[in-house]
Amino acid sequence: MSIALPGDGFELDDCENSDTKKIGPGLMYRNDKIISTKPGILHKENNKVWLESSQKRYIPSLNDPVVGIVTAKLTDFYRVDIGSHQLAILPNLAFESATKRNRPNLNVGSVVYARVTVANKDLEPEISCMSILNKSDGFGELSDGFIVHCSTGLCKRTLKPDSQILEGVGSNFTFECATGLNGRIWIKANSNKETIQLSMVLKRLDYSPDDNISGIIEEILSK
Repeated sequence: MSIALPGDGFELDDCENSDTKKIGPGLMYRNDKIISTKPGILHKENNKVWLESSQKRYIPSLNDPVVGIVTAKLTDFYRVDIGSHQLAILPNLAFESATKRNRPNLNVGSVVYARVTVANKDLEPEISCMSILNKSDGFGELSDGFIVHCSTGLCKRTLKPDSQILEGVGSNFTFECATGLNGRIWIKANSNKETIQLSMVLKRLDYSPDDNISGIIEEILSK
């Protein structure tokens, strides 16, 4: 693990299985080197190389989970704001068991949890409310609740299998959440008061290490 700045590069030979190297967002190939296009922490594991960074503007990446807001309802698809430079397309049939006669009826302002299925800088992003196995698996419309806008770094910390954030927050709140890698976390607690308190905790954690979770929760609950 090392710090990478824009323009930094390293040889493919430095990594194992360089012939089948897979790179993540924030990295690009150039002259047999992997070049970083933004600052972050560089990780290398087997044949994978990725850059862990925190940013406000979301750049769509294939299979990323995202929290989106419907902005327009058209004949065959919806336009959804996912925080990128373009609105995403959500086809009417991109839901489990959806048909032309039987499909979800979303309205402008509806919140959806979806997966990026098309991520190309020359095309509009496309999303789906199904997993790669064509099952809902938690994707779909999110009713009520509240969206916390944060950095993409906090979203990645929340989605880790051993996330200290969810463990710490879960011991003090009963809630539902859907985390998108586009800098949005949808939350729904037992009451409006708890939802607001939970959102305050998450916003504070955006700029604090995980070790401060207990102190932040105690401070907010005492108010």
